[in-house]
Amino acid sequence: MAAVASVAGLRDTCGNVPLDACVPVRLIAAVPTNLEAQSEWLLLHVDGERSLRDIAARAEITLSETIEAYLDLLMRGLVTVAPEEERS
Repeated sequence: MAAVASVAGLRDTCGNVPLDACVPVRLIAAVPTNLEAQSEWLLLHVDGERSLRDIAARAEITLSETIEAYLDLLMRGLVTVAPEEERS
């Protein structure tokens, strides 16, 4: 979790990461053919404006499944996190 927090730059003063509030941003990268359906579904909903919590509600999947798919996409280099100042 610390690695994700470090990459995302979303730590609070205690080092906690509010993953449900992360706003994923799609990166320009080729989508692998072996991408799991859940990750592919999430990638279709990434718009750089909605948080993972909002995407979960809109995509009608659980927040935990959304976060799992997000972490998969993050590790594959397909998404990043919108800096907080860009979301204000």
